Amino acid sequence: GYFEAPGRLPTWARLPPSVLSSARHRRLARQAAAEGLVLLKNVRDTLPLARDRVRSVAVVGPLGNASLEMLGNYYGGPPYLVSPLQGLAEVIADTRWVPGCDGAGPGVDGIPEAA
Repeated sequence: GYFEAPGRLPTWARLPPSVLSSARHRRLARQAAAEGLVLLKNVRDTLPLARDRVRSVAVVGPLGNASLEMLGNYYGGPPYLVSPLQGLAEVIADTRWVPGCDGAGPGVDGIPEAA
């Protein structure tokens, strides 16, 4: 981690992209993301989503199709990124995205469409 060895590159920074972006690491990242979802009240067993019951899904918000912007400043050089929109579209054919607003500014013109 960041505080383990001040002044030295973290272990992951010394690994080649072929290791960081290996199929094994991508599977592990997907598993961590799936297990890390939090739903405060799971009414009618909303999660996990069942592929046979979900016909369409809407991704709403300016970061729905922006993978780099969600990484923060401690992410290394990821060779493979998947946005929420891309990940959902891989398993649900009817996946739609509406930004709703500009993530970097005060614009709210897209909110009626998103709602």
